[in-house]
Amino acid sequence: MVSVATEAFAPLARIEMKAWGWEVPLARIQHPLGGIPLDQVASRADAVVEFFLAQTTGEGATAAVEVPQIPQDPMLRAPADVVAFLDFVAARGLGDGLPVVPPTPARVEAMLRSCGADPEQVVGRFPPRRLLATVRDVAVNAVLAGCPEPGFPVVLAALRAALAEEFNLLGVLATTHPCGITVIVSGPAARSLGLNSGLSLYGPGSRLNAGIGRAVRLALQNLGGAWPGSVDKSTQGSPAKYTYCFAENLEASPWGPYHVERGFDASATTVTVASGEGPHNVHDPASRTAESLLRYLCTSMAHSGHNGIYHKGDLFLVLCPEHAELLASAGYDRRRIREHIFETARVPGKNLGRDCYEHFTGRWPEDEPRPADMETSLLALTRGPDQIHVLVAGGAGKHSSWIPTFGLSYSATVPLERR
Repeated sequence: MVSVATEAFAPLARIEMKAWGWEVPLARIQHPLGGIPLDQVASRADAVVEFFLAQTTGEGATAAVEVPQIPQDPMLRAPADVVAFLDFVAARGLGDGLPVVPPTPARVEAMLRSCGADPEQVVGRFPPRRLLATVRDVAVNAVLAGCPEPGFPVVLAALRAALAEEFNLLGVLATTHPCGITVIVSGPAARSLGLNSGLSLYGPGSRLNAGIGRAVRLALQNLGGAWPGSVDKSTQGSPAKYTYCFAENLEASPWGPYHVERGFDASATTVTVASGEGPHNVHDPASRTAESLLRYLCTSMAHSGHNGIYHKGDLFLVLCPEHAELLASAGYDRRRIREHIFETARVPGKNLGRDCYEHFTGRWPEDEPRPADMETSLLALTRGPDQIHVLVAGGAGKHSSWIPTFGLSYSATVPLERR
């Protein structure tokens, strides 16, 4: 038995092999595989077979791949100087390039008191390292991120949601796609906590929004091992990977709370995680009818380039209050909007180009009808209307946004627990 990875993904393969206790040789294939001629793919596959045969005869060997190491001591002694502390964190791969707060014992204990949970309670095994992480471990990263103490329960809920099977956390953390962990809070507690749901809700401006999103990212990086470069293989990265947290604007929504559509009571507060790209702006200052606005929204969403074309997942349409009111006044509810977008926002197959179209249709699900041909086919953004999530957020102005996702991932929602 051998493990197989391209050279670019060898560090990730090593970490996963160690996490699962696999002591097997690693066959490294020349990178990349995507977009190369089939004869080159075949020759690289042949090299893997030769490697495997060499291992069975004891003639092969693999070179070690260096991966970041997290210190195992429960307590680290760090320099008191602010700048020296930043260098200390950076040298250990524990930060994200921005200034951080030293997680002293007193600060960590204060963070733990804010949620009332048992500090040694297990939150879960975060991939790819699969080490058991406790509430205390997460609190350290929340302090590091500068998260205000009232936001810590949201951080814990977001991490629980991210561990849901349908979210595919390992795929989200290790993909070449530029997705961030998008945290969406829906419910009355969002307002009492002070989360921003209005103007500039994606940032900047709110320390609470920014601190929660950043704490989630740092926890997954430092506890799960999702280090940029060796594990996080995002080709170009994204500002959304620093922090990505916002709340639904309940007061401006004509349709009630988003989380009710996900099966929760209206009085509850929930935390949803999605593998979101940065928000794509949709500016429509002119539409006076729902039909005009929906046409503009659908044409804004129906373009190639996002993962929804290749890998079906879910997506989010975040309507500003003024756009939401125009649609609601014409009798549109969430269900009708979802169905309209699913049927109308289609990408012409010819817009993909021949190579991309053939690659796309070559991965077509067996349980769905295949498109007829490149020139006439119209490709849906999701598998069905239920994978299009509609909520209201933002302030004055006629700017809405939509958020494509990684695609091989589906959002997950859990209730917010506040003790």
